[in-house]
Amino acid sequence: MLFCCFLAICMLNCKDKENTSIAPISDPSVTDPGKPTGQAASKSIGMEGGTITSYDGNVQLTIPAGALTKSTTITIQPVTNQLPGGMGHAYRFSPDGTQFAKPAMLTFSYDKKRLMSNDPGVIQVAFQDHERKWYLAAGAKADTLAGQIAVPMPHFSDWTVFQTNQLAAIDFEGGSQGPSYVELGGSLKLAVENPVFIVPIGMGNQQKEQLEIQAVKWSVLGGSSNGQIVPGAKEEIKEADYYRSTFTAPASYPPNNPVTVVAEVTFKSSPKKLILLKKILIGKDYFTGEFDGVPFEWKTLSCAKAKNVLTISGYNENPDQSLHIILNAVDFTNPARSYPYGPNAGKDAWSEFAEDYAGAGGWVSQIFECRPIVPRVSEGAVKIANFEEVKGVIYVRGSLTGTFYLRKGACPAPILVKKIKAEFRIKMTEAVIPQGG
Repeated sequence: MLFCCFLAICMLNCKDKENTSIAPISDPSVTDPGKPTGQAASKSIGMEGGTITSYDGNVQLTIPAGALTKSTTITIQPVTNQLPGGMGHAYRFSPDGTQFAKPAMLTFSYDKKRLMSNDPGVIQVAFQDHERKWYLAAGAKADTLAGQIAVPMPHFSDWTVFQTNQLAAIDFEGGSQGPSYVELGGSLKLAVENPVFIVPIGMGNQQKEQLEIQAVKWSVLGGSSNGQIVPGAKEEIKEADYYRSTFTAPASYPPNNPVTVVAEVTFKSSPKKLILLKKILIGKDYFTGEFDGVPFEWKTLSCAKAKNVLTISGYNENPDQSLHIILNAVDFTNPARSYPYGPNAGKDAWSEFAEDYAGAGGWVSQIFECRPIVPRVSEGAVKIANFEEVKGVIYVRGSLTGTFYLRKGACPAPILVKKIKAEFRIKMTEAVIPQGG
């Protein structure tokens, strides 16, 4: 219901965005405050004004000259985002309760890939008061090409970017939130909720009628190879209309994964169109391949990042049998590239395949020759195809090829050689990873 109310405000009250007052959301939502996460940024700013940027670089606060009456240490602390539809972290600004003689300008950078709509009015900014209520901040202006939204900030509290409307997944058997993925050949029920019965404060029946949905046209980006979608009948549940559809995943992994379902919404009394997008992950995570021509498929998977290091691992019931990858110097803003193996596990790409640690040990992507003592480095590389976000979770997809080496015994024992190839898609987590493995 909150999303629909936000949508009504955005579509029918666009002129309000030009003023800098605070517009309360009808029936403001109440959530617990977010918990601190990540590193805070602090800076002393005086009467002359200045700019401070969050530690993660996603938020910039510009304070004009004369806004502060004295030098003040400003702090921006990322916190967990409790607002429905919130994008990324929320941010806590302190000293709490700081008021400005002139409004400061707050600018958020957001991930354009997470947008559920082509309408810039769907991206807005909200803040939370001391009673844990969230309010819509007026005056926000989005630049959808740059992936930024700026809004006047008259005071400090918790602030965040949010989407005012989303395409909801409805899984009648598994709960209202739906599953995190769809099995190969499986189905998922989707719906767009008609906001006709949601009337924001100050809006009458005429504006209410303008929000009524005329039709919803469903499609799958990339065509039938990415899945099929069949529209269903409109259904009323708890005084709200739902325009339903059923998505069926392909029997094999699609060329685009996750796939994107599109709902094109038209309205009865308005020429406006709303394009809603829903990303759907097809199949479980996997890490499969061949080592020396023998297939393997790991059941326990791990993918973690810390600073500029990405580690990927897989093993089965016996952890002595496993495959580990370390990638150093990863630019997580643009990680999709090839990472060639190198002689230093602490600086280059490095990998190890273990058949039995208790026996021969692990086959590695680099090993030292006996004479002369020089490294022999595998050809091939680890390739990261993409990072995809589904329901706020990042999935890493990629592959590896190469020649791995093993010496049974001390020099002058010969170096053994085996070929490897693999493909993976694994959910990524944050972790503290020792540099260099």
